[in-house]
Amino acid sequence: MKRRIQTDHMQVAGNCRQQPGEWQHVRAVATDDYGRKEVWRIEGTYRLAAYEPAGAFEARTRQRDMDTAVEARWLGPDVEHRLRRTANTTDTTTTRTGGAS
Repeated sequence: MKRRIQTDHMQVAGNCRQQPGEWQHVRAVATDDYGRKEVWRIEGTYRLAAYEPAGAFEARTRQRDMDTAVEARWLGPDVEHRLRRTANTTDTTTTRTGGAS
């Protein structure tokens, strides 16, 4: 049985931030299905805070002979700043609905 190798997502995200727009290897997985799940986790930052805010990174799978490679890239400081600003605006805005004043 193969032992699963842990991925240092902080290191990968750091590498991506040092080279905006360049695809970086995240990990190899056995099947494309596992790869697509990893892409979903990276792009949505599901349990992967290293890639926050959601939408600041793109991820993809690439078929290889014996496995599937998962790759990610950072979209750059402008995109990340816009996403963080939007998130802060959404977090601090309160909407009133219904009820008498």
